[in-house]
Amino acid sequence: MMSMIIFLQVLINSMDKINMSMNTLNVKKILSGQESALILIFSVMMISNLMGLSMSVYSITVAILCNAMCAMLIMITIWLSSFIYDINMFFKKVNILTTSKQFSLFLAMIEFVSFFIRPITLMTRLSANIIAGHVIMSLIMLSKGIYLYSTGILLMLFESFVSIIQAYIFITLIKMYSE
Repeated sequence: MMSMIIFLQVLINSMDKINMSMNTLNVKKILSGQESALILIFSVMMISNLMGLSMSVYSITVAILCNAMCAMLIMITIWLSSFIYDINMFFKKVNILTTSKQFSLFLAMIEFVSFFIRPITLMTRLSANIIAGHVIMSLIMLSKGIYLYSTGILLMLFESFVSIIQAYIFITLIKMYSE
């Protein structure tokens, strides 16, 4: 529980850094200048995933609530910044001018729904990957093979690599959704 509070504090501090750097009106310029905040979120996710590999340590990224709060906080910050600082571009993404009005209304509703699906996909992907990795690790360890020690080392290396990739995918999706 304490690690979840620390994780959320670090995440909120990174969102404050994003909000403090919004002095310009160009959203693409704001989002491209957020490498330090994205690196911070990547580091927190990666360290949390790696901590979950140690014995008797509960990783907070396994909890779907933590992933949901993280994804929603990041996406709401991106939406508000694009809405506040460049409202015309925000509505241009929703409304396609080359289509008829009836079809344009339908496409706008689909785009509006996609705004709410994006954080859910972020949350679900991170949680499902972590849970699937633990299940595969448990199943392989249950098969009592001759090379149990070497299999355990290989699994730990594999799981460490997967936890780093999961943090990278999370940040990549955030960057992709913000464009």
